[in-house]
Amino acid sequence: AMNSIFSSDITPETIAKLEREQSQIQEKKDELPKLEFELSKLEMYADACVKVLPIMKQEWSSYENITKEIQQKAKVARSIRIKADEAKSILESKKEELDEIKEEFDEKTEIINKIRIIK
Repeated sequence: AMNSIFSSDITPETIAKLEREQSQIQEKKDELPKLEFELSKLEMYADACVKVLPIMKQEWSSYENITKEIQQKAKVARSIRIKADEAKSILESKKEELDEIKEEFDEKTEIINKIRIIK
């Protein structure tokens, strides 16, 4: 009785459809080893990344430290430059004062020399 139910469902179209599905399934099964190989390569790559990550973090933090050091040295250099500029302006004003004193001295020397000539 069960055989007769199935036999009425099995037409050439359903057989063709089942064969197409079966060949599609077979193609997918044939791709599996290739996909598994690709997956294993990706897993190896992921493992390598995980191993390299701490080293990269360490290098990055050392780069950050070097950057901080450079910034610190740049700050010191700027403050030295500011102090040097201040010292330069102080020296220039002292030089002006000295020039004025020298001028005054030269004038007084000239007056003294004139007085000497008169005597």
